[in-house]
Amino acid sequence: MSKKDLFGDDLDTTPSQDFASMFEQSAKAGTRKVNVGDQVKGELLSIGREQAFVSIGTSQDGILLLKDLLDENGAVKYKVGEFLDVVVIKISKDETRLARKGATKSSGEAESLEDAFDMEMPVEGKVLEAVNGGFRVQIMGTKAFCPISQMDRRQLEVQNYIGKTFDFIITQFESNGRNIVVSRRKLLEMEQAGQDGNWIETHKIGDIVTGQVTRLEAFGAFVDVGNGVEGLVHISELSWSRVKNTAEVVHVGDHVQVKVLKIDDVDGRL
Repeated sequence: MSKKDLFGDDLDTTPSQDFASMFEQSAKAGTRKVNVGDQVKGELLSIGREQAFVSIGTSQDGILLLKDLLDENGAVKYKVGEFLDVVVIKISKDETRLARKGATKSSGEAESLEDAFDMEMPVEGKVLEAVNGGFRVQIMGTKAFCPISQMDRRQLEVQNYIGKTFDFIITQFESNGRNIVVSRRKLLEMEQAGQDGNWIETHKIGDIVTGQVTRLEAFGAFVDVGNGVEGLVHISELSWSRVKNTAEVVHVGDHVQVKVLKIDDVDGRL
């Protein structure tokens, strides 16, 4: 026998059950994590006068410049609801910037390089040779300079980079593209910041994790605890007994179990 409401009408519990199911699905949505340089497929949600919004499964929708949706005649060639292959080019607290995959290479070189500079968009470059203070890099047919300090996050051997292709961020664009400076290190740090954030969201103080010792200092040992996320084990925490030299307890390459004691909210340092 069906239940009646105050007006004598039958009560149907199905809609509320459907709503509960929808709410549960909604709660699970928006949990995807992306990093700068990731290539993802997104749904075009809306098209404005200068930019469009794209759903990429994260907590906030991505922003795509309108010109990435135009054909050679300047007409919008996509419709709301279509799925696009996009690249994550910038992540901040307030927005996630996207570019349509391949869009920057289809336009003129000078214009696309300037756009890449304005939006901090990764560009592919080949390291041609070592020069005084850095490297000469070719990006989209144009030569750029990468300071030696900006090629990697760690100490490097110059010859290991000659002739190889990497992604770079343009940090300086002057004289209509005749003076271009690029940085691979900045891109690596942007990507690492995203990975650090993901790791911190899934771990907490008190967790026991396994890591690998990456380098030793007089004050302690640095340990990679996953995806390039480094934590510092202070020399006072290396052993129950007093330690004078870090190398007395661990060596680079050792696999160790460590406990998360503190997470620095400023830069994600453990």
